Amino acid sequence: MNDTELGATVLGYAAGQKVFQRFTLKKLLGRGGMGVVWLAVDDKLEREVALKFLPEVMKSDRPAMEELKRETRRALDLTHANIVRFYDFVENETNAAISMEYISGDTLSNRRLAQPGQVFEPPALRRWVRQLCEALAYAHERGAVVHRDLKPANLLVDGHGDIKVTDFGIARSISDSVSRVSAQASTSGTPAYMSPQQMLGERQHPTDDIYSFGATLYELLTGKSPFYSGNILVQVQTKVPPSIAERRRELGVTGGPIAPEWEEAIAACLAKDVKARPQTVRALAQRLGVPMATPTASPFIEGKADVTPGGGSAPARRRWWPVAVVALLALAGAGYYLGVVRPERRAAVERQRLAEIARQEEAQKLLLARQQDEAKKTEEARKAREATEARFAGETFKKRVRNGELSLAELKAIAQEQSPRGRLVRERLEELRNETGPAELPAPAQILQLIDKLPDNAPRAVFEDTEKQVRAYLANAPERQKPEVTRTWLRRQTAWKEYEAAHTPGSLVVTTQPAGALVTLLPRRERKPSPALFTDVAPGAVTLHVEREGFEPRDVMLTVKAGAETKPEVVRLVPLIGAASITSNPPGVKFTLEVGGRTLEGVTPRRIPALPQGRYRLTFQREGGEPVVRFLEVTKGGDTPLHVDFAPP
Repeated sequence: MNDTELGATVLGYAAGQKVFQRFTLKKLLGRGGMGVVWLAVDDKLEREVALKFLPEVMKSDRPAMEELKRETRRALDLTHANIVRFYDFVENETNAAISMEYISGDTLSNRRLAQPGQVFEPPALRRWVRQLCEALAYAHERGAVVHRDLKPANLLVDGHGDIKVTDFGIARSISDSVSRVSAQASTSGTPAYMSPQQMLGERQHPTDDIYSFGATLYELLTGKSPFYSGNILVQVQTKVPPSIAERRRELGVTGGPIAPEWEEAIAACLAKDVKARPQTVRALAQRLGVPMATPTASPFIEGKADVTPGGGSAPARRRWWPVAVVALLALAGAGYYLGVVRPERRAAVERQRLAEIARQEEAQKLLLARQQDEAKKTEEARKAREATEARFAGETFKKRVRNGELSLAELKAIAQEQSPRGRLVRERLEELRNETGPAELPAPAQILQLIDKLPDNAPRAVFEDTEKQVRAYLANAPERQKPEVTRTWLRRQTAWKEYEAAHTPGSLVVTTQPAGALVTLLPRRERKPSPALFTDVAPGAVTLHVEREGFEPRDVMLTVKAGAETKPEVVRLVPLIGAASITSNPPGVKFTLEVGGRTLEGVTPRRIPALPQGRYRLTFQREGGEPVVRFLEVTKGGDTPLHVDFAPP
């Protein structure tokens, strides 16, 4: 269970504790932002389960819980040999959890790290790829369910060496719900494996899983996802990743060649355009050259029967012949019965059959009548409930009008309605006119209009002038007119101050390693050397472009806080690396190389495979001779030669 990324679930549990009056906790399997997972014993069914506790923040949001229950109910129907089974959704007043099949195994993400070069070769993946295709095809075709968070960390390998897909359909639902409830931005899945359409929030489709399938294979074969550094969200939308062979060379991964059909199939999965991808998992399996069961085969258990000449499997034909013998005997018995049994017996059997049909029809009529009666009672209860709610709403609205809780603008708008509410408000406005005289609207009308016209983004001077006028009015207004003006001004004042607080510029302090790198603040393109201080920065998302000679440039995305100083972590740059080959005539000459404040000593010939890009000073010292100084220019990805000839002319 790979749930160790964040820590939103803070409620403590202990081994041996009994929860939901049913499960006894044994040990913690994982903790993360999307919940806590425990190995538990289901005391009711007497079996071990993985019990996934949901983040506490979800329990307070009923729509989020209902959404997750719907997703869990759909996942309960997924009964496939390569999909982790869901057993139940349980909750009480404070907690909620999902009970699922416990798999004692490791993820493909962790298994990759144990491979030579930390990557898989295609032959090692073929069996798992076929099983994953079977699982996804079953979910898409039979269950109409899309995983939405497919990645190596969600693919388990059990004790039999078979793949198990976990968190089918719920990981993304939990993430979306937590993001909505906690008001935190979410990338809606794991960005490195998400399709461009899923990032944009478009309606889920099996082609989203096909994109994630391709990104997963790409990482298992290269050690990195298609996009793993910089602005991943932008790259997924606009950039085409290099081929698997190119990425392996880029990362220095050694291994066998990648078959062209795998390169082409994975590239098709990662296409930006949905139409350019394989439209079904079966089409993808065919392109990868992994056999799958036909659509009519059972999706639950993989067929292992040996196929023999003549079509069909040998075990299948061994099961068929007893059935055929029984069928032939049944036909023979039927012939004997029709030819020998007396006509009276046949008539009695027919009367019995007709009586049974009549009894079934009567039972069906009774069932239909009972259902109609229950539907009628349900409809009557609904109408009564709606009538009660309408009466309560009417009484509440009447109290608000009488107590002056509605502003003048709200009253005027409601007065235009041809409804009981509109009639009530028109009567109230007429009463107010009678109280204050026909020459004027309600006494606070002018000051209320002044308050209503104050926008949230008004300059501070305009706000302070309006506040001055409101205070002057309240100092002299009749007591019965003060409550409405006070409430209206408090709402407008709060809205203005919240807007000002949310839009107050902040500052940004950026440090780099190494120091002195040039930092460009986008989108306003202000450029400063680090450590860099940017002031009067509008709150919200910004991008930093960091560069320095001899190092790989980086783009960093962050959010500037309103009215405060934002100080992100140190931006670390990776040096550009090259190589150098140092030789001399005759060989065996000692030399020193100055690198980053330290001295490297060596003897020719010598190859230095990793040097940061730049200019280096080398001093050669031949026994009995004078020191000779040379300079070396190292470039990114190059192998720079330097030869010194000490032989006499």
